[in-house]
Amino acid sequence: MTGTTKDGPSFFLREGYMWIATGGTDDGIYWCTVLMSAPYTQEPWQKLTGSSPSAPAISDLDPEHICITIRLADNSIKYSVVTIADNSQEWNDMNGETASGPATRSPGSGLVFFCVQGTDNGIYCTWTTEPIPEFSDILPATVVLALVVIVTVSVLRKKIKR
Repeated sequence: MTGTTKDGPSFFLREGYMWIATGGTDDGIYWCTVLMSAPYTQEPWQKLTGSSPSAPAISDLDPEHICITIRLADNSIKYSVVTIADNSQEWNDMNGETASGPATRSPGSGLVFFCVQGTDNGIYCTWTTEPIPEFSDILPATVVLALVVIVTVSVLRKKIKR
């Protein structure tokens, strides 16, 4: 792989590609894709607007979009839905603060989870079921875990009824 970073990268796998986001040594925010079969071709790094002192998090939204979340120097949290075709994006505020890099995962079905370490060292999470994230307030992790169980049971019940 080409490039340098000051933090560990974030990634997800989709349809034979690894999608990677990382912070550059210039505090810039970058993403790229790598073909996960020979010859393991890396596409050029795409730079987003803005900067972050911590590693960004990346998650899969749909075939046309990815979601990048970052921590700013003032510990505020932002997310951006990136249109893959033209790398267009806009940063949106999230409620809450973190002193470390965020984490985000999408298990599919339009569901995206987002977690941070709060400035009080607690674990806080939020989620969305929207195709374009409209994150709710960040909640303590115990509340989110209970909701994950409820959502999972609900999804499983729908699949069983089909």
